Amino acid sequence: MGRRRPRAQHRLSDRDHHRTALTADCLIDGRLQHRCSHRVARERHRFARSRSRRDTVTDSPPRLVVEGLKKAFRKTTAVASVSFSIAPGERLAIIGPNGAGKTTLFNVIAGIYKPTSGKVYLDNEDITDLPPHKLFEKGVLRTFQIPHEFSTMSVMENLMMVPGSQTGEKLFNTWFNTSKISDEEKEIKSKAIEVTKFLTIDHLLYEKAGNLSGGQKKLLELGRTMMVDAKIVLLDEVGAGVNRTLLKTIGDAILRLNKERGYTFCMIE
Repeated sequence: MGRRRPRAQHRLSDRDHHRTALTADCLIDGRLQHRCSHRVARERHRFARSRSRRDTVTDSPPRLVVEGLKKAFRKTTAVASVSFSIAPGERLAIIGPNGAGKTTLFNVIAGIYKPTSGKVYLDNEDITDLPPHKLFEKGVLRTFQIPHEFSTMSVMENLMMVPGSQTGEKLFNTWFNTSKISDEEKEIKSKAIEVTKFLTIDHLLYEKAGNLSGGQKKLLELGRTMMVDAKIVLLDEVGAGVNRTLLKTIGDAILRLNKERGYTFCMIE
């Protein structure tokens, strides 16, 4: 007899008040594969009806659409025919065991890997083959399971370097536009201070990022997404290796960003 395939998993979770999770995937032979879209639609409908809170998923056009996304490494298929959509202001989580292909899926969406087949759309624009820096300019931001901070720079400097196309990046401006550079840096610094206060890490402004704990580094990564106008934020296992106290702080920050500022989140756990 052939090996029996595990049943598709469609699980809804709204526990701990800081996560809204909707899984639209199933695990088949260790791979992440989407199927039965009508079942997902039913679960979305049931979930939306069951919630009385104001953060119910809206009927707005999708912010992000993934259609039949596949990524294969030679003969190994890591992501097989994944399809889902995320509405503006929605919090969606993709849940699965290690090796299911979740991070690979994020890497394809974020432009790190090119898909073997399938499409990714942002606000109805095809962004499938765009590199990460172009996606950043369009408002697609992500964090990593292992934080990628600049360890020898302070928390303030890590935040201030995020906004692109700064005046001081051009040599000519450093000679002839010093006043404009100074004004711009004051504005960016003010924004960085505001972000650290929002995330309750303002006491670490001048601490080197390499000295932060794992949870504090996750907060710093989240803070970097707040330094620009993000249309969607991809969070890769934001709670991995974080103690319960900081995990609650991170969860509260995600919930506030979603409710108060309309951030759209896609999370991996």
